[in-house]
Amino acid sequence: SFSLARHLLPLRAHGSNPVVGRGNRFGRVHMILGVGGETVEDRLQKTGTQIPPTPAPAANYVPYVITGNYVYVSGQIPIQDGQVQFTGKVPSFKSVDEAYQSARLCGLNVIAQVKEACNGDLNK
Repeated sequence: SFSLARHLLPLRAHGSNPVVGRGNRFGRVHMILGVGGETVEDRLQKTGTQIPPTPAPAANYVPYVITGNYVYVSGQIPIQDGQVQFTGKVPSFKSVDEAYQSARLCGLNVIAQVKEACNGDLNK
């Protein structure tokens, strides 16, 4: 079965040093659950990161599709509390820091969609 923990948590080989897994032929890096049963939620909590509520689709599309052991997530925009948080070109109208925050919010929205697809269990 699909395991988000395998894909989001770094491989820990014989000790506590994280080791990046081998990339596959498509260049994706696969990672597995850390030693001691640390969960995705644990890792996010350690960094003070909270997964936002799943944003409603911004148009007429399906936010994710589950096919076999994979979850395919549609493109995400920086929505928080139902409002687009960041717009504009970098660096003309927005700073690099604002672009970073925008990309981070998009990533968190992707994780929120995957969490919903996995019925709230990111370690699935």
